[in-house]
Amino acid sequence: MLRQTRELLAATGQKRLHDLLLEMGKLAIEQPDDFKGGAELKMYTLQLSLEDCQAIQSCVQQAVAQGVTTSGTRSRGLGGFVEAWSEYTRHLQRSGEHSCV
Repeated sequence: MLRQTRELLAATGQKRLHDLLLEMGKLAIEQPDDFKGGAELKMYTLQLSLEDCQAIQSCVQQAVAQGVTTSGTRSRGLGGFVEAWSEYTRHLQRSGEHSCV
């Protein structure tokens, strides 16, 4: 999802947000022992401000409304991305924190 979000941000001209996620994407965390996904699926800790998280969420929402997809989402669309980024945004708003974890 992180890779596909970066692709979407690049395609929509959101270079600063793309570069921010690119840097964070270099720091995968160790998968838990009970992780069921394949080795190609990695987990990350994201340190984003509420404002950056909201901007990414808005970009994804606009892409969905316009029917935009990425190379990895053409068959299924970006629907789950809206929910995921919205959840991160709500977490930040509730907690008053400035990081998406």
